[in-house]
Amino acid sequence: MTKNIYENKLEQQNSGKGLYELNTEEQIIRGQFYIDRYNVLKAEMEPIEQEHYELERLYKCDRDIIEDAPNSFIPLISPIIDGQIASITEQELVSNVKGKRYSDQSYARDAQRAIDFILRENDTRARLKTGVKRYSLFGWMVISVDYDETAMDGFGMSTLRFDPIHKVLVDGNIKDMTDVQEAAYIIQEMGFKSILW
Repeated sequence: MTKNIYENKLEQQNSGKGLYELNTEEQIIRGQFYIDRYNVLKAEMEPIEQEHYELERLYKCDRDIIEDAPNSFIPLISPIIDGQIASITEQELVSNVKGKRYSDQSYARDAQRAIDFILRENDTRARLKTGVKRYSLFGWMVISVDYDETAMDGFGMSTLRFDPIHKVLVDGNIKDMTDVQEAAYIIQEMGFKSILW
């Protein structure tokens, strides 16, 4: 007996149509271009991902105990990182919106209220702790703005997302992250997402 559950909607339906019937030739070529770029960038990020994994292990004190060195299990990184997280995130989060011209001032006040509301409703401080931890451990973090359409009883709201660094792959021509705005493309690994997303 099969029960009809919500997750059945997420199953991929067999439409009977193939890749070439669903896409134009240009879409197929463009898709293959980005698949190739993804594979190259992912291979380049593998050593960095391994290094980040090791840093996470050290932060969690997940290391082998050395019998001859009884102090080998004393956490060295955790207190420093946790102190940095606390000093950055325990302060009051404040935004400041200013208009460029006199006529912008009334809009700036409305924007200020909206941003303050979003910071408060998003529990931004708790989300920021994740990003600050990654920044303190790895030296940089990735912040992206997302839209949660289910928030506020279906009215929707902007949210901040702090993605793992190795899940955001930037154009291989960009070697300095301060130049990321010059990137021709950015590929973000999303994991499993329903086609309804």
